[in-house]
Amino acid sequence: MSVLQYFLAEAVVAMAWAGPRPYDLRTGYISDLGALRCGISSGRDVCSPLNWLMNASFVVQGLGLMVGAVLLTSSLVGLTWTHQIVL
Repeated sequence: MSVLQYFLAEAVVAMAWAGPRPYDLRTGYISDLGALRCGISSGRDVCSPLNWLMNASFVVQGLGLMVGAVLLTSSLVGLTWTHQIVL
């Protein structure tokens, strides 16, 4: 689910892009969508009015990955522990 919210947020934020040229998903830097201020950044003119949404999406994506890693690890450790007891 966290992956789906990420792609949805990316599409919404890209559509709201207010830079001088439209945001291009193929060539634009994803970090530009989270830029806090409009202006020149590393030689690119960036302006992302919904930067808060993209940054929140980055956080949710990271938390989703961490929760998934913990659940997967605990499941694998539990499976290993169960097999050791049975043997």
